[in-house]
Amino acid sequence: MAASVAASTTANVASGYLRRAASGRAVSATRISGTVASRGAALDGPVADAGCGASCRSGGPDGSAGRGEPGGTAGGASGRAVGVGRSRSASSRGRSRTGAGASLRRVSTVATARKARTTASRESRARHRLPLVVLSPGFGNTRKTLTALAEDLASRGYVVAGIDHTYEAFGVTFPDGRVTTCVACQVENPKPAFWQKAERGRAADVSFVLDSLTGTRPAWRHAGVIDPDRIAMAGHSVGGASATTSMVGDRRIRAGLDIDGTVSEPLPETGLSRPFMFLGTQARHSPGQDVTWDRDWERLTGWKRWLVVTGAQHPSFTDVG
Repeated sequence: MAASVAASTTANVASGYLRRAASGRAVSATRISGTVASRGAALDGPVADAGCGASCRSGGPDGSAGRGEPGGTAGGASGRAVGVGRSRSASSRGRSRTGAGASLRRVSTVATARKARTTASRESRARHRLPLVVLSPGFGNTRKTLTALAEDLASRGYVVAGIDHTYEAFGVTFPDGRVTTCVACQVENPKPAFWQKAERGRAADVSFVLDSLTGTRPAWRHAGVIDPDRIAMAGHSVGGASATTSMVGDRRIRAGLDIDGTVSEPLPETGLSRPFMFLGTQARHSPGQDVTWDRDWERLTGWKRWLVVTGAQHPSFTDVG
């Protein structure tokens, strides 16, 4: 599948929101860096163990003020001096404690600033991360047939990843210039087993895309803006039908939407408790010729909706219609 192509599409669609999110992080980092820089002079003292803990603040374990031990911690009257090393002589011990205590207090201040910087950075990243929606098009179609939906979602603050399913769409182009055709389209009168296999294959494609976007080495340079705890999948026709299969196989997908897709792969008897919506044409789903929604509806145990659009046709939910 053309994962790299899908990622570049996301960058184009959501560029405005990426700039806004990146700007928020930069402002936060600048403020914190300024605070640390103003205290940077404190780092020229002896090396300290910032992880001293409560026993250092209140003295030794027996309640006494900390003392310099060979190769260990050293304490002043307040017991905050940590890790200054071995005192050379008894006569210099008193003088070194005073200097070390002041220096280590400065180091303690810097350590506190570093902790504040780390906490603020994490909060800033979480605050500016965006939910991800993965889109799967209908059989024989490319991701471009869902461009209007992708742009609408992006305008509302979502990152959108559109997938081209290799050998199931006409003209899938890879980053190196290779082009594949719809080999699966050559199958005449496909049986339910064919569609079940297609839904499982698409579920595998979706998991691959999620690995590529949220893994340790993401394929997209803006992947850091994605909130891995807010991922949904939507699709049209067989793309929508594969949403339930994808959610059963990958718990990272927190919500799903089937747009007028006949579900060949039934939900397991254990059901699905995450939010799910059916959206389709009135002729096929109210009730109509497709009974697969009725079957899976009973196995959706969480938040669920079943919506039909009067007068809509199967392609009406895409750019083609």
